[in-house]
Amino acid sequence: MPVTSLAFASTPPIPPPFSPSINRLPPSNAACGCRLPIKFRSGCAALSLRLTPIRASAGGDHGPDPYALDGEVEIGEARAAVAELLLESGASEEDAFQIAVKAPKYVGMLVDSVRELDEHSLWSSWADDLEQGELLDSGRVGFRKKVYLIAKKKGNGGVVPLLESIGLKESSSLLIARYLDSQRLPALIGKVKFVKEMLFSCRGQEAVVGRNARRMMMHLSIFIDDDIQRTLSFYEKMEARHGGLDMLGYESTFPCIIESFPSLLSQLTEDHFKMLAEFLETLGIPQSSIGIILLLFPPVIFYNMEEEMKPRIHALGEV
Repeated sequence: MPVTSLAFASTPPIPPPFSPSINRLPPSNAACGCRLPIKFRSGCAALSLRLTPIRASAGGDHGPDPYALDGEVEIGEARAAVAELLLESGASEEDAFQIAVKAPKYVGMLVDSVRELDEHSLWSSWADDLEQGELLDSGRVGFRKKVYLIAKKKGNGGVVPLLESIGLKESSSLLIARYLDSQRLPALIGKVKFVKEMLFSCRGQEAVVGRNARRMMMHLSIFIDDDIQRTLSFYEKMEARHGGLDMLGYESTFPCIIESFPSLLSQLTEDHFKMLAEFLETLGIPQSSIGIILLLFPPVIFYNMEEEMKPRIHALGEV
């Protein structure tokens, strides 16, 4: 049977003997026996099959999914709808899959919205026009399509689930997403990957990062400007987290860095990060040590290389 028929069949296919039936997607409205499927891009039907079997309890680092015991099929369909939105925004199939799975709160919020509108027959007041509202209220539109429409209307282009997938809290994701409206999702995904690789290139030296950060907090005796203050505030946030500053060199720190320095994603381009890494290498800094420098003093990432960094380095050389 073709993949698309598994994803959108009006009646559940009979699973083969001794095989689990977790890939079955029952119709969204068995009473009327009809649904309006999303027009999937190439590969999205197969992606739907990868998402649907994932139990709602498989929340990865985000802990148990609160919807695990209620509406497991709806969660699977909601993930597929989010993945479709991400694909439309330019994400690759693999990135769309990973983001949809690692954003359980965003998916849960969409599921709650659909359930509330269904329960109280409020689609007419939600829809852009009366005809669409009546169609949604009639029960002839499938659950996945409804989730997709709500996610599409929110207009964040997949940025909120992306931010949640890298570990940001819901409140932080919604706040930072407002400053990322002008950025295309593929470029933002690429920037996140590059920044993570650049910051956490100090594998095997994580203990050095935390130890030096603690020394800076205890013994720093220079003038406290805005950049130093922001860095110390970042250290204090890290110290209050599980593991404290000893975790500074690990990727689990990334959400805290983004929350403390949101301009990393909103203002700077991937080309800027690449030029910065190349510039530091020309100064004789090994690639594996670049992350140590940036984690110990993140504001240096925002410095203009020609107008700020090179003159300071030149002045140090004359001392």
